Amino acid sequence: MTVFAPKSSTSVEVLLTSDEYLHFLAHRAESEKSVRGIRLFFYIAPPCLLVSLLFFFNASKNTWIVLSVLLICVMWIMVVAKSLWSYIMYQTICKAQKDTPVVQAVYPVIYTIQDNGLLVTEKTAERKKRHLVPYGEFTCFSSYPDMFIFQRGDEALIVPLHAFSNKDAARAFHKELYDKVTHARLS
Repeated sequence: MTVFAPKSSTSVEVLLTSDEYLHFLAHRAESEKSVRGIRLFFYIAPPCLLVSLLFFFNASKNTWIVLSVLLICVMWIMVVAKSLWSYIMYQTICKAQKDTPVVQAVYPVIYTIQDNGLLVTEKTAERKKRHLVPYGEFTCFSSYPDMFIFQRGDEALIVPLHAFSNKDAARAFHKELYDKVTHARLS
């Protein structure tokens, strides 16, 4: 069965690079339950250590030192820890994938939002392969600063944000697809 997209459909063409795929693997690893505990420890251990040092050196009576330590703790949790954790996860994935070809076949994929499902068109050198993914089959959406990930069983549809002309187009695509999936789940 061949399905063609009407011209009014929202679509995006994605050419996934090895680096983007490694970022996807890092995002997936970050969301694993076994890693969440380590991440929590990574986020709170340095602030707890700083507060402990305040009491150990009896510096808790000096207001400026206490405020400075508090500011450092807040900055660590809100800014530094998150970006440092992402960097560490990415480097770990890169080292683990060092000897394996990460993205075997790089070819453009076009995702087109339709009324009855998401049309996925894979353009290889030999042919175009199209298949329709019903909205009810999506199990999970994940949004990251650099990509959207749409889960369907063991399959992941990865849409890097650079595939869009601007952030508004990316938001519009994500919102439209999310709304259609939510509507399909509720009906």
